[in-house]
Amino acid sequence: SGGINTLTDLVSIERAINGAPVLIDGNGVEVAGFCKSYALGSEIDEDRTPNVQLEMQARVQEIMDLISLHRLKKKIAAMVAIATNSDHTWGSSANPDGDLRTKINLTRTASGFQANRAYFDSAAWALRQAAYEAQATAAAFQGTMRNEAQLASYLQLSGLMVSKAIAKDSAGTLAALLSSKVLLFRSFPGATRRDTSILKTFYCNDNGQRFRVHQRQISEKVWRVAVTYREIDLVTGPVTGNPVRQMTIS
Repeated sequence: SGGINTLTDLVSIERAINGAPVLIDGNGVEVAGFCKSYALGSEIDEDRTPNVQLEMQARVQEIMDLISLHRLKKKIAAMVAIATNSDHTWGSSANPDGDLRTKINLTRTASGFQANRAYFDSAAWALRQAAYEAQATAAAFQGTMRNEAQLASYLQLSGLMVSKAIAKDSAGTLAALLSSKVLLFRSFPGATRRDTSILKTFYCNDNGQRFRVHQRQISEKVWRVAVTYREIDLVTGPVTGNPVRQMTIS
């Protein structure tokens, strides 16, 4: 987040005759860095598939799916690392959307940068729905009927995502990437010197491509297919005042 600090409470900007204006710094902060190189591949034996080309196409899609999962997991981890957690019970007397609104407003009053996006784990979304379904009130009925886009509009957010993403660890155990939690944060598309997004992904094209596919024969009957890309995730926005909020739902 760079540029002029628009939240500064100016004591006086009255200019004396023939005097200079009060000056503020609008240069922002620039940091040089490098994209990291990533690659994921798979090998195919001709004796195990009737059509190598079709198998390579299928492998590329599977590799891209794994890369997407890996990239999402890294971004969630970066956000959770700077988030302030609070526990919430969404039972038959709860007002989940009211809790969300309170936390969103808290990001603004605590840090000066209000969250404009929400990331729901599907289990947290299910608990929100169940809480409203258990109540026979007009407000609960309205809450039950709100989908992701409607809830985003109601909370004055730019976007709201409900994720069903799960991953399997080295022991083979399946778990959600953000189990029964909600992340509230600030993010905008693109990048400018005055961008106040909390997290950004910077990338470099690989031979002119965002994700580059490689295919080559490595022995008489073995082929290798791989996907490479270059990027880096950086916390670019303010962390003072805890602008990222995590809600753990039960």
